[in-house]
Amino acid sequence: MSWKPIENFEGIYEVSSNGAVKVLSRVINMPSYGRKRIGKEKILKPGSDTYGYLQVKLQANGKDKTKKVHRLVSEAFIPNPQNKKGVNHKDGNKKNNYVDNLEWATPLENNRHAYNKGLNPSMGIKLTPKDIRDIRSKFAKGVMQKELAREYSKSKNAIHCIIKKKTWKDI
Repeated sequence: MSWKPIENFEGIYEVSSNGAVKVLSRVINMPSYGRKRIGKEKILKPGSDTYGYLQVKLQANGKDKTKKVHRLVSEAFIPNPQNKKGVNHKDGNKKNNYVDNLEWATPLENNRHAYNKGLNPSMGIKLTPKDIRDIRSKFAKGVMQKELAREYSKSKNAIHCIIKKKTWKDI
């Protein structure tokens, strides 16, 4: 396992090749008290976002920034010569942030991988024009978007786009 500084947080935080994030031991100025305090080095305990990805809250210059652990590992350890925007978990486990399990990917590559691994089987289910009309009708009658998403095996965002006519505009 190796450690590298986190970009824009150098001297404060580091990320490891196995997905751990630590705050470094340092001297902290406390102007309001007129003294200094030495912070202790410690491994941060990550939380999970609503999609199950591990994330940590980093602080610098009085501001908080929440960062996803898989992105921190990728940015620190994996070259990205094609400037791909996404990070893919090769084994499909969002909590496995070891560098060997991560790769840069386009959104299309990431979606194809999820579908091929069976992580997002709803991507392969096509909606008919009748389904679209039914979704809009049910929503107008008070059915919640998350219930429609579950019924039609689609994401809540996909249902939202259908209702707002961002997709399937002509139906």
